[in-house]
Amino acid sequence: MDVRFLQQLLEISRRMAETRELSPLLNYAMAIALDLFKAERGYLFLQQADGTLEFKVKIDRMGHEIPHPEEAISHTVYEKVIQTSQPFLSVDALTDPSLQDSASVQALQLRSVMCAPLITRSGILGALYVENRSQVAAFHDSDLQTLTFFASQAAVAIENAILNDTLEARVAARTAELQRAMEQLERSWIDAVDFNRMRTLVLSSVAHDIRSPIALAHSVLETIVSGVLGPLEDKQSEWIERAIHSLKLALELTSDIFDLVKSELGALRLAFKEVNLYDYLKHLFSIAQTMPMQPGVELRFQADDNLPAIVIDPVRIQQVVLNLLSNAQKYTSVGSITLYAQVYDERYALVGVRDTGMGIEPEQQMSIFDRFIQGSQDEATQRRGTGLGLAVSKELVERHGGQIWVESAPGQGSDFRFLLPWRSHEACVTTDAS
Repeated sequence: MDVRFLQQLLEISRRMAETRELSPLLNYAMAIALDLFKAERGYLFLQQADGTLEFKVKIDRMGHEIPHPEEAISHTVYEKVIQTSQPFLSVDALTDPSLQDSASVQALQLRSVMCAPLITRSGILGALYVENRSQVAAFHDSDLQTLTFFASQAAVAIENAILNDTLEARVAARTAELQRAMEQLERSWIDAVDFNRMRTLVLSSVAHDIRSPIALAHSVLETIVSGVLGPLEDKQSEWIERAIHSLKLALELTSDIFDLVKSELGALRLAFKEVNLYDYLKHLFSIAQTMPMQPGVELRFQADDNLPAIVIDPVRIQQVVLNLLSNAQKYTSVGSITLYAQVYDERYALVGVRDTGMGIEPEQQMSIFDRFIQGSQDEATQRRGTGLGLAVSKELVERHGGQIWVESAPGQGSDFRFLLPWRSHEACVTTDAS
């Protein structure tokens, strides 16, 4: 990837990040993809809540809309990409062994085809699909890498635009509701507006505006430090790595805000699956071992290897566990941090993170899971977080039908514990409905 082409991609990413409305953004992304790869046709589709795909943009090289897109695209290709979350390239689909059983490929006489998933922290949004039926090997491996990079940038912008549309609709509805309440004098301003909710909405709007440029800056710095643009001196690499770490923290903050907003709007979806609880937590423990611990702190794991299987959203519970481990790491300078799990009773599993850190005052324990509340009054440790992580963890655990609490005493460490049903009620509803 030469410097000029990289600069072009970054400029395209900047344009997408500045586009807040969904429809213009999707049309722009598809037009750019067709132009970048000289493709004959392009499709951009998003995955709906029920798992079906909605074709948002379907155009040919001349900008004409393609009728009946579901009949003009290879189901085998896009299903492979959606199911594996991996990009796909075929230089000649008609002779590709992996597509030999595909009726759609034969019917459409596909030759060159590429498809890349639109993936964000929340999961897979959909995919970008481009094709060339008249030419074999119209796309190459380098094109697939470029499409994958482009799709990752587009996915962040698309998620922001979707949330923005949802927020604007909700704010408009809330404004109308407040106006009626004021006109009818049926309730007071305090009853009409919950302060925490309004504060979250305002912050989410601010977070939306800063998330895209932060993500873009993060991608640029990672590209530079990878050596694509040439070697760096040790000191340069050190400072760039520090900047990347700071940008990552900022992205995590905006993600926490978005998770809270999605929960309030009823848009936070959980993807339940059955997992082996011991193996799952052991994997999370291996991830936690990469965290920078204080020299005098030992990371431990305690769980029976015969724990029953459990039905959870593994991505969201990972978010909870790693957040608790991260909090323990921030406030523990000596001793140990232990991730543990056990059978609580026939209905629940108990998972916890116990540390030997500074502990929490009794009066703070009642509100520590509220938004923007931190357990430490120490100025140095307060600068390490915003108090959103525990609020998000509480939301996620309760969405599973569980509960979370802390047992702690000043100077004696903290024990953050949460219960998870062996089979979540929400998971049962989802399974029964399907």
